Amino acid sequence: MNLIKDPTVRRITFKKSSRVGFTKACVNIPMGYFMHCDPRSMLVLLPTEKSAEKFSKVELAPMLRDVPVLRGLVVDKTRDSNSTILEKHYPGGIAHIGGANSSRVFRQLTVSIGFCDETSDYPPSAGGEGNQLKLTERRMGDAWNRLLIEGSSPKLKGACSITDSYEQSDKRRYLVPCPHCDHGQFLEFGGKEFDHGIKWPSGRPEEAHYLCEHCHCVIEERSKRWMVTEGHYTATNQKGKWPGFHIWAAYSFLPDAAWGVIASEFLEAGHDPMKLQVFENTVKGEAFEEIGRAPSEEKLADRREPYALRETGRILPDGNPETMAMVPKGVGVIGSGTDVHPNRLETQVVGFGLGEEAWVLEYHVLYGDPTALLVWEEYWKLLLRPRYMERGGVDYIRSSCIDSQYAAQAVAAFVAEKPVYRTPDGLRSFLWAVRGDSGKGEVWPRKPGKFKGPVKAPVYTIKVDAAKDALYGRADSVEEHGPGYFHVPDILDEEYFRQFTSEHAVTTYDSRGFEVRAYEMKKGRKRNEALDTAVYAYASLCALYTMGLDLAAECSKATVFWPPDIEPPQRSQPNQSAPPPGGVPRPGRRRPRQKGTSSYLGG
Repeated sequence: MNLIKDPTVRRITFKKSSRVGFTKACVNIPMGYFMHCDPRSMLVLLPTEKSAEKFSKVELAPMLRDVPVLRGLVVDKTRDSNSTILEKHYPGGIAHIGGANSSRVFRQLTVSIGFCDETSDYPPSAGGEGNQLKLTERRMGDAWNRLLIEGSSPKLKGACSITDSYEQSDKRRYLVPCPHCDHGQFLEFGGKEFDHGIKWPSGRPEEAHYLCEHCHCVIEERSKRWMVTEGHYTATNQKGKWPGFHIWAAYSFLPDAAWGVIASEFLEAGHDPMKLQVFENTVKGEAFEEIGRAPSEEKLADRREPYALRETGRILPDGNPETMAMVPKGVGVIGSGTDVHPNRLETQVVGFGLGEEAWVLEYHVLYGDPTALLVWEEYWKLLLRPRYMERGGVDYIRSSCIDSQYAAQAVAAFVAEKPVYRTPDGLRSFLWAVRGDSGKGEVWPRKPGKFKGPVKAPVYTIKVDAAKDALYGRADSVEEHGPGYFHVPDILDEEYFRQFTSEHAVTTYDSRGFEVRAYEMKKGRKRNEALDTAVYAYASLCALYTMGLDLAAECSKATVFWPPDIEPPQRSQPNQSAPPPGGVPRPGRRRPRQKGTSSYLGG
């Protein structure tokens, strides 16, 4: 606010979080000052015209009504028809309020001050006429007292206008003293890799405190007001072109910005990329670096761990008994994902536990023509195979997603025959035909589509980017066993990890200049089946949520031992007199759901 009055300052940048009072202190109050004490014309630019109208009604109008020296200063509409919601006339100037999505606000306009609020939310262009900050500067001309004030919460790293402006500034941060040692420091959120910052006892974020980076003493929340009052801004970039400030919620005195509240919000975000972005942008005031980027192939391979093994009773062609990994104790439900190719099916089986902790259990390649029956018979046996649990007894795959981009009618026929079938232990399991779609959205759709062709089975379009965000984020950043951790067995070879990390998230711009974020294959990589099947396996878990799955309840179930003398169910044989397309069994009639079977397991 002091710099706003300095005639030598031409531009000020604020990179900030929410809950720090930027709009009140750096837009509203300066507007009142220039209306009353130093009259001149100004422009207030919000992301859209709708948000501009809201600002005028909710922020500006109450100030003009309630501040005595401003009351009656702005000509109301009853006395001057030129004074409107988006144009306020006062002696010596006009306040123009507009949306950055339209070029109309910049036409026939001459101002000396520009307030640009939430610039990271501005569209790429003002109605096709270019960057809004450049247009605002142009409207100021060569005014000797021109001033551009821009402020915003950041967005994505590498594509964030306020972060770019802040990096060109002198990058001022707020230095506060420690009440124990008087050492000046910038408040940091901290983390496992830091020995200072906001910390809290395990499971009790409401007891969060601050650890001094110098003396490592505990600083309680009650000391924050004194620290902030005694603090000051310090420039960290001596080559900056103009003043720039960064402030975040940890400095705020508001009750909902207490350190305990901040810690709780961080834990609530978990490892969800979308929630973490909100936390980074609106709490820490930092640009979000996409954790959906590809994790390191070597780092993921280093996670390999031995699983307990058990013989299946089958003898392999080389004469050795076949063994399979036992399902670890933390698994509550098992899902699978299958990728269909012209000469094979590739299937990954994944177990999920509390907090969606994931264990890769098996990876199978079933060779055969997917338009013929044989490979689907092998796949059906794979689905019905019992998985032995470390906690005792057996469990079965409860949900399976099958990609239908190739051999769509064969997939449709297979799924349509028994979309819901009973496993040998009498519980329900689900088959889903899926196809992938990029872009934003929930992993699992609200409604299915239908195949085109003779078999009218439902097909579910899943948002693969959201699933990759979740898998990549957890495989890259969750380093301790527990919620979100991604386990891999030591039987997987290097090719699995090469395929799993074969893509990376990139942000580009479309023809209109809008951000487009998508996953692309890395240079030199040709195969991504390990990633695709993991995505479908995760989608199979998301599908169960829509059926009423309580994952925590499944993880806490008591051991159920399985009698080994009961045969698994068989799929029907195709009608030889009228074979369906591709030789896949003709879909049977779906049995109507009985009353009282609304839970995902049925019973």
